[in-house]
Amino acid sequence: MKKDIVEYVARCLNCQQVKYEHQWPVGLLQKLEIPELKWEQIAMDFMVGPPRTQGKFDVAWVIVDTLTKSAHFIPVMTTYSSEQVAQVYIREIITLHGMSDRLRIPQSRQKSYADRKVHDVAFVLRERVLLRVSSMKGVMRFRKKGKLSPRFIGPLEVLQRVGEVAYELTLPHSLAGVHPVFHISILRKYHGDPSHVLDFSSVQ
Repeated sequence: MKKDIVEYVARCLNCQQVKYEHQWPVGLLQKLEIPELKWEQIAMDFMVGPPRTQGKFDVAWVIVDTLTKSAHFIPVMTTYSSEQVAQVYIREIITLHGMSDRLRIPQSRQKSYADRKVHDVAFVLRERVLLRVSSMKGVMRFRKKGKLSPRFIGPLEVLQRVGEVAYELTLPHSLAGVHPVFHISILRKYHGDPSHVLDFSSVQ
């Protein structure tokens, strides 16, 4: 009887759409590549908002070597063109550290557990999943507010895997203006049942 109850609750469409997962599955995390040489791989960002200096610089350009974690804080202006930015990089970085033949700027990664999602938890082609539509408290979803407001919509069919932690889904016509690629952290496995009645007309 306990097994039947667990299977029944797992196939309940309202439970799948309303209940929130509080624990991520365990497994191997994505490994970051370790550069072999100094200034072979860099990360950069712009700090906007500090007071303007006497030289009329209003932005701090931060360039960090991912191997040694040494950083350069370079004052620049928001009005700089791409050519001027390249000249500043040559003057401040290349003249000091040289130009590496294997220089690479890694893609930005959010420092959260969701972006270090496990490799062994994956969805296959044509599998159906649920998509989380909101993660904020107090938001009116599907004309319901509180515990009974659905957090997930679906099921949606998986078309393909995009990169390590993203999937492209088949969206209904009411969501034609939404980009169809989603992060795995907002997807949930769907347990199907013939009695489920799906309605996407109320999705905004």
